[in-house]
Amino acid sequence: QRVPYGTLILLLLNLGIFVLDHVFHLGMVKGLYLYHAHPQWYQFVTNAFCHANWSHLSSNIFFVYVFGKLVEEEEGVVGVWLSYIVTGLGASVASYMLL
Repeated sequence: QRVPYGTLILLLLNLGIFVLDHVFHLGMVKGLYLYHAHPQWYQFVTNAFCHANWSHLSSNIFFVYVFGKLVEEEEGVVGVWLSYIVTGLGASVASYMLL
């Protein structure tokens, strides 16, 4: 059984950004969120790594681990990262268009 390093790194990145934002209150992290009024192009991707609260983060981490592990077993590290970025981008575009 291979360790899903791509998925684990993805989870650690999400957790790290959450800690920087909600524990250390690092101001530059707020620039990663999607601002609907005047979005920057990169926020459509970086928004996928931002979470409003612990409940939001923990539920996302659970599903990323479960499904990311399966995707990584079949498609590798690039597959899991690409699927995360593409679905995050799609969610950001949908949010921007609907809100």
